[in-house]
Amino acid sequence: MRVELRGVRKGKDGEVLPPADVAYASGEAVLAVAETEQRPTVLGLIASGRMVPDAGTVAIDGTADGRALRRRVALVDAPPVCDPEPNVTVTGLTVEELMFAGRPSTISAAKRWLAEHGFAELARRPIGELVPRDRIELLMQLTALRPEVEGLVLVSPDRHRGEPAEWWETANRFAADGYAVLVVAGAAAVRVLAELPEEDAGVDDGNGGEAAGEEPERETSGGERFVSPAARSTTESDQPERETSGGERLVSPAARSTTENDEPEQESSGGERFDSPAARGATENDQPERETSGDERFDSHAARSTTENDEEEDAR
Repeated sequence: MRVELRGVRKGKDGEVLPPADVAYASGEAVLAVAETEQRPTVLGLIASGRMVPDAGTVAIDGTADGRALRRRVALVDAPPVCDPEPNVTVTGLTVEELMFAGRPSTISAAKRWLAEHGFAELARRPIGELVPRDRIELLMQLTALRPEVEGLVLVSPDRHRGEPAEWWETANRFAADGYAVLVVAGAAAVRVLAELPEEDAGVDDGNGGEAAGEEPERETSGGERFVSPAARSTTESDQPERETSGGERLVSPAARSTTENDEPEQESSGGERFDSPAARGATENDQPERETSGDERFDSHAARSTTENDEEEDAR
């Protein structure tokens, strides 16, 4: 899968988002630069098919297909669109994400999944209390559970502070598993990553690098082009699946079938959680929607579980 944004702009004079060229593909992690509080989310929304730009084009595998882009690319932790409420417990968030993934979504199932993936100690903690490394790792893993997701767009991980190398390493691992990963961050984080040794940062400075001959150079909106060299050398067929610390097999996008005969189509909204409680048992086509100012449509946001849900389950 390859997604290309060419000359995308938001706002009459680009005041919301200046013209930007970004491309990301399966098996690589790309870092795009967007400054100000609003622009990273706007770029993430456009790159995942959830906002229509005022100018420019967005294509997936060479075709302008917003429906396919929304189905195959998930938006992760984009404020204020799909970042979890800070007081929602890790268990409550996991319950909701398991539901979106079509898996058993009880509190017991959520606690079991968290234990299998090394998050058991965080189960009762509010998501807002997690250190950046744990927060981003958890959100990326949960989002990647969705059957049709082949790409992940992570927005503003640098806003949580912490070390940029940590979330960039997480992005590279998902890229090595075959996902197309786009990270939208600020210029300060980009400078920090650029100062690290290339083998540690996993970035290509656009001046050659380990795999400069692999594909034509692409520039982000900030002029930088960062692509994981390790991810570039991994084709989609090299690693069809990986094993998590809990022994679970996570199948890479390349190993998934995209035909309707292989599995029913699940049209989740991507990385955001906007299903209303009444619509949770229905397909996406049945779910109520709301329209944002960017012309895209979102499902209404689900009320997330809180610590009280954990206490009720324990009481039983």
